[in-house]
Parts: sequence; structure tokens; C-alpha cells
Amino acid sequence: MVTIQRVVRCDAVDLQRLAQFGREQYAATFGHLYSAEQLRQFFDDWYTAELFARWIDRREAAALFVATDADGAICGYCLCSRETDLPVPTTEESGSEIKRLYVAAAQRGSGLAARLLGAAVDWLRDAPLPPPIFLGVYAKNEPAARFYEKHGFREVGRYPFPTIAVEMRLMALRCPSPRL
Repeated sequence: MVTIQRVVRCDAVDLQRLAQFGREQYAATFGHLYSAEQLRQFFDDWYTAELFARWIDRREAAALFVATDADGAICGYCLCSRETDLPVPTTEESGSEIKRLYVAAAQRGSGLAARLLGAAVDWLRDAPLPPPIFLGVYAKNEPAARFYEKHGFREVGRYPFPTIAVEMRLMALRCPSPRL
């Protein structure tokens, strides 16, 4: 395990490297659900430098936190938004969302995921009248679900998440006032 030097809100990072890191982490977790061609197509749609650039450009509505080691290698990232498109069961309030949280396998259990989640939650809570925070997690990803529950998130429903390969079932988790 390498020592993490910093977790910062991303303004300028090699977005190609960040997209590649995201692809690697996604493939390690979910790659078995896709054919090679399906995975390539999914990455071309969802894990590109251009997509990360669009998120970074939305400074008031979204934030991207990146963790690097002493050599500048990306070890994890968390993408969050003050808007959610999850089908969450709420009528009286809007929501914000943790959209992606990935940590390199060598960093799992090091506290890095909690640091990234904490940075994102702090940023989301800094909004005027911060709404509850939601996230979606693959229902069969029990380690991730336990991690989020440990940090105050609770399941509020399940919903289908169709991909080009399979229809995943995701859990929607909610944390109205997280304390990390």
C-alpha cells in the first residue's frame, strides 16, 4: 500500500489517466458481466476524458475529488453532484448524489474511500439548504453496501439499471445528514 499524499477537488488532472483508472476499477468489479465488446462500448459511453471534463466544468453543480500518491499516480476518485437522477422515493425534497467512488485495490481498507467520501459529503453539505445525499450501489456488491451503511447511508429502495450487457439491480441509499 502506498502513502496517499493528497485528496483534492480536481480542476486539472490528466483526464485521460483518470478515465483509464475509472475503466480499470469498473472492469475489476463488473467486467465479468460484459463481453469484451460490450465493455469497450460501455467505457466509450461512460468513462471518457471528455465526460470527466464536462463534470469538472459544472463547478457549482458537481465536484470531482481525486486521490494521488507521492508520484502523482491516481489511487482513487469520487464524483458527486448537487442533483440526482436516481429514482429515489422522495416527494418533498430534491437530492444530491454520490455518482462514483473508486479506490485502487491496493488501497482498499486503508481509509482512502472514507476520505474521498468525506470530501464529497462535505462539499455537498456546503450548499445552501443541502438536500439529502443519495447513491446507487450494485445490490450484489455487499462490501460496498456495508461501507456506505457504516457511513450512515440506509437503503430506501431498489431499481433496475439496464446496461448493454445485463440489467443490474441497484440499491438506492440515502443519508439525510451524514456524519463522516
